[in-house]
Amino acid sequence: MRKKYSIKLENNLKAAFLTIISAIVLYLIFYFQNGIVGNIILIIIISPSLFVHLNYLIEDYKKEVIVDRQSRVFKYQKDDVFLEYKFHELIEIIKCETLLNRFPVSTYHYFKITSHDGKEMIVTCLIFRRFPIKDKQIGEGLKIFPFV
Repeated sequence: MRKKYSIKLENNLKAAFLTIISAIVLYLIFYFQNGIVGNIILIIIISPSLFVHLNYLIEDYKKEVIVDRQSRVFKYQKDDVFLEYKFHELIEIIKCETLLNRFPVSTYHYFKITSHDGKEMIVTCLIFRRFPIKDKQIGEGLKIFPFV
């Protein structure tokens, strides 16, 4: 079975869902209680997630990942770079979560994939939320700065 992954509206909404809901709730609370000051507080709370989302959109723009489970091939393409590996040639997969995930308004992460020849590929949660190759060991990482 061959599946093609790229930026989709569904993944954008899943990544930003908590941010959107939190923004609406906080807006209603702060606006009616504090007016303009409440809006400034809201911007301060929401802006880190917004910056990360925009960074991920820029990183994944025109990026495409194809996973063919039948022939066990992982294909990665961004602009004019095209990489193709068998599953066993992917030696390290690390899911990097950000310190933003410690706040209730963010669920952003990305996967750093290293191949046997040392090439690294970055795929954010805007392309796939879970790593599509089930039999690969996935390490955990934590980044202080959430940007790719």
